[in-house]
Amino acid sequence: MRALRWGVMVTIAIVGATCRASTSVENPKACRSLAMDMARNDIDGSGRGTATITIDRKDLSLRNLLCVAERLDREHPDWAEVRVAVFDSVDVADNYIFDWQTVDATFPPAREHAYESLRRAVYVVSKLAAARYLQFRLFGSDDERYQTRINLPVTEPPRCRFEIKGRCLLVAYEPPFPRPPSSPVSGSVTVAAELHRDGTFQGVRVTKAVAQPAEAAAALGVVALESLRRWRLDASSSEDSVTVDFRFVSEIKAAPGRPFLGIPLGVSVEMTSPTSITVRQEIR
Repeated sequence: MRALRWGVMVTIAIVGATCRASTSVENPKACRSLAMDMARNDIDGSGRGTATITIDRKDLSLRNLLCVAERLDREHPDWAEVRVAVFDSVDVADNYIFDWQTVDATFPPAREHAYESLRRAVYVVSKLAAARYLQFRLFGSDDERYQTRINLPVTEPPRCRFEIKGRCLLVAYEPPFPRPPSSPVSGSVTVAAELHRDGTFQGVRVTKAVAQPAEAAAALGVVALESLRRWRLDASSSEDSVTVDFRFVSEIKAAPGRPFLGIPLGVSVEMTSPTSITVRQEIR
């Protein structure tokens, strides 16, 4: 049986001027006032181990993440080989375990797997490698294409791997895919929103949805809305208008002579830039 494919186009266009937010940490007093709590501390007396901390969701910005790293460096000069995960959820930070995949690689815990997409950053200290850096990623993925590493201390304005109008894309979840239909679906969905100064998307609405078959347009619109509402950009001094077109691709893969069952096998994300993201799902 030949593989069948259907898709929905994804592009992002942002209208309006945006100023790049200052990300230097030249104000130690401001960094000290940032609310930051240690949730788990599994670092031993030799300065090796892991920990988790939380910051308030409203404080999520590149500048504040750098503040977290610099405060940890000042407060824990004895750390030698340490990884610290940063979350904006106390419950997740309390229960997150580094390297949970090694507990049972055959049947990974669903909860821990979900936590990966909620990790906002990881601060790494390695005196052995003479390295100290802040790293964050999109889609909860370990794929290096979606990771940004900022070596510390910063000596110039840091840049992120994915930016929109000079604003770092800090959070992007893997878009949920519509329930696999019994026949191929194609279409396009245009979503409009306002990008606020704090980096959140507000007033998200579908302005156009076209699909074949026509009844699939509503489901595609819901997917587009849910995805963009959860994105988070770095803070800025201005607001912008945003229009987004999403693209999804499904591939029906079935052995010769076997019927199509509509069973999803997995989802993958491909993003060359924030203006071009493709979500693929294999179905048998």
